[in-house]
Amino acid sequence: MRNNKRQFNNLFKYCLILVLMIIPAVVNAQLNTNGGFESSAVDTVSGTELEGWVIELGGDGDAVFQVVDDTVQQGSRALKVTVNAAGTNQWDIQIIADSIHVTPGETYSYSVWAKSSAAGSQVNFTVGNYAYNEYGFIRPADLTTEWQEFTMDFTVSD
Repeated sequence: MRNNKRQFNNLFKYCLILVLMIIPAVVNAQLNTNGGFESSAVDTVSGTELEGWVIELGGDGDAVFQVVDDTVQQGSRALKVTVNAAGTNQWDIQIIADSIHVTPGETYSYSVWAKSSAAGSQVNFTVGNYAYNEYGFIRPADLTTEWQEFTMDFTVSD
């Protein structure tokens, strides 16, 4: 009887440790529903055709957005943006992770992998809301021809 109780207590401790190890993984879950573009078919996309994303071209910016499977950092898909004309404004070419639910006062991590076909290319990564309030940014991000991770922490204020 004592041996069974001891086995049960040990099993309970191991299960509790396992649950405590799983909780941080849930807290650190990816909030974008298609962050790796894995839910999208390989194709040229525009507007709201890309699940979880909004593509915006404005002013004199001109670019082609494609989900590809031949040049990826991880998984089986990536987004390739071919810029034909950068535009006058920094926001003339945008890809926006749409409708991510967050909690005011909470701190989040933003992470993106990027590279360019030519060294010296620059992009801006910005986290904000639809009222144009920025919570954080990497501006400019200097790209190389090798995949590199860009990361920032930000706190949602409203």
